[in-house]
Amino acid sequence: MNNTEQLKEKLIKKLKSDNAMTIAINGKWGVGKTYFWNKFIENHKSDFKKVAYVSLFGKNTLDDIKNDVLVQVSMLKKITESKLIKNIKPTINRVFKSGYFDVEISLTSILSLLTPNDFKDVIVCFDDFERKSDKLDMKDIFGFISLLKENKNCKIVMILNEDELNKNIEDKKILEYKDKIIDYEFKFEPNVKEVFELVYKGNFRYQKSVLEYFKKYNITNIRVMKRVINSLNDYKDLILGIRNEKIENLVVDKIISFSTINAMFSIDFNKFDEHVNKEISKRLSTLSKYNDDEDNADSDIDNNQACIYDKAMRYMGIDKSRIYTTLVEENPNNISSSIIENIRYYVKTSMIDKEHFNQCIEKAKSYIWIPEEVEKLRKNILFGFNTSYKDSIKELDEIFKTNKDNVIEIFGIGNFIYYINLLKRDNILNFDYDKFIKEVLRDYFTSSDIEKCNEEYRKYTTFAVDEEICAYIKELLQEKNRSVSIEKLLIDLYNENLSNEDKEILKSYDDKKLEEEIIKDKKLIMYIFDIFDENKMQDNELKEKFINIFRNLAKSENQDYSKRAKFFLDKFIN
Repeated sequence: MNNTEQLKEKLIKKLKSDNAMTIAINGKWGVGKTYFWNKFIENHKSDFKKVAYVSLFGKNTLDDIKNDVLVQVSMLKKITESKLIKNIKPTINRVFKSGYFDVEISLTSILSLLTPNDFKDVIVCFDDFERKSDKLDMKDIFGFISLLKENKNCKIVMILNEDELNKNIEDKKILEYKDKIIDYEFKFEPNVKEVFELVYKGNFRYQKSVLEYFKKYNITNIRVMKRVINSLNDYKDLILGIRNEKIENLVVDKIISFSTINAMFSIDFNKFDEHVNKEISKRLSTLSKYNDDEDNADSDIDNNQACIYDKAMRYMGIDKSRIYTTLVEENPNNISSSIIENIRYYVKTSMIDKEHFNQCIEKAKSYIWIPEEVEKLRKNILFGFNTSYKDSIKELDEIFKTNKDNVIEIFGIGNFIYYINLLKRDNILNFDYDKFIKEVLRDYFTSSDIEKCNEEYRKYTTFAVDEEICAYIKELLQEKNRSVSIEKLLIDLYNENLSNEDKEILKSYDDKKLEEEIIKDKKLIMYIFDIFDENKMQDNELKEKFINIFRNLAKSENQDYSKRAKFFLDKFIN
């Protein structure tokens, strides 16, 4: 018999007795103690008809608690019919209103009038001890519970998490006296399957995958389970439309893991990625010197956040001690990145971009076989003593040449270059792979949007060791960045909605070329004047960049240039 069933039997036996008692149900946070209690009472209505449930959360005074108890106990109706009510009128000290009467009356006086018979068969459950107000003294709460039990012959159930209460020094002291009022303490320690059955009755399509994941990481938090189940249900129709078992399993796995870490930690995924990349760099013992200044700057992730991200990595199945192998060598494809992007957006907003999801799935269907085939060939090349080395090289070469337009989309830059280096090692095909690499990279950076290019560059330079490739990619990225409209960047700067990424693009412009653009278009000069005039140039590096351009123009032999540039400098700088 499992823990939940045993607890049910014990509760039925004790609560059916005629004796007053206090029972504590003690369990960890989030395992479903309250959920279990509510279900227990719902399923035993015929046995326990008079049950009051009092959450201490939101109660600021002991009178608030007494009020809640008295309102819920059905026997209060008899108080309104009693002549004794008139005798305690002089003791009025507050207004007590309920659905049964509307009179000014002392709560303490009412309690003193109630006899044990008034509380016959009444069960009062107190919950949320860990979330009580600091204004409430645990000693007073225990005193009230003791009064109900000892003087009113009442049965009390306390739902608590003693581990959490022990974190508070004052509550910890009071807990030392709990044995004086608690007659039975039952541990609520359900296993994963028990908690899951509390949340979800019956079967659903992904139950096996969900239970395996929860068991693997011993997740018994009922709120996390609900979030994961809700996420899978929200994606259900889209997943059913995939009709590819490998991709479906990939999507389900990512929904489960990302829903879990978001429910548990509510993390910033961008900072999470930053933390993961830095961990990869640590394992490689060095950061590439081609990283941007922003990447090389001290991280704004503090130690507490880093600990949370380490835990999140574990729930993502990332082995920190083998992080490079886990993320790079054992997952040699880039196909899932767009699917992950879709799921991350959902777990943060509860909205699914269905069009984007379907596009991701169609693309994945086209390429899903390639990473597996390439990885098989890699193992044959390195370890396949019983396979033809030359044939494996030829097959790998053919895959990359045939899918030249999509290899970065499939593998990402790092893994693409890793595989090409395998082909370059002996170069038994006498092919110019260096030229091939540059052609693939140039085509990708030409055809892809800036955000994708910047992201691929950031990922590659996090753990890149090929300085020549790093320099070439940076050159391509600068060309790509320069294609962005300067006018648009200046308008965004004036409107104070220039992103950090676009700010870096503006900084990357060559001063001489930027000067030429300014000379050609007077609108650009007007934007710059307005930005400086309204003090919207807050970035010192960018500010200095424009000042230097105007200083250079002020030295020009062309009087049309120099006069206007000097006017700018006199107005804003000198």
